[in-house]
Amino acid sequence: MKTYIKILVSAFIFFFAACTSSQESVNNDEIKKEEIYIFDDSEIDVLAKTDSLNTDEISKDTSNFIREDFPALEADVKKEVLYTVQVGAFSTRDKAELFVSENRNKIDFTMEVNYSEKVNLFVVWIPKFKSREEAENVRNNLWKIEKFKDAFIVILE
Repeated sequence: MKTYIKILVSAFIFFFAACTSSQESVNNDEIKKEEIYIFDDSEIDVLAKTDSLNTDEISKDTSNFIREDFPALEADVKKEVLYTVQVGAFSTRDKAELFVSENRNKIDFTMEVNYSEKVNLFVVWIPKFKSREEAENVRNNLWKIEKFKDAFIVILE
């Protein structure tokens, strides 16, 4: 019976000790409240300072500055888009050049070999076109030839 009472008393003490908050958790709650209060204070100060600024004058000056000092940037944005027709892709330059020499007489266009870092292959292209329609017409005519059935259009920027 004595052991039963000891177990019951120790469980009772353990239960109430676990349910009470420690001093550290109370201090953490107080710190969080102070941080929130300081954050709210600084936000009000920032809003008060920005209300006094005249933003219309600043934005006008900035837009004029950008237009006057960087006219070359507008020209770079309007790059010309070119199109080409790819008729082959090979793992080595030798294989690509062999394809060109074997099929040179089958079409009226010159073929050029370029290395494409995008696909890590040596690609065979015919000359570039300024419009997609031109490239599509050439590609459609190439599809009629057995060796060029896989030809497709590549956009160059």
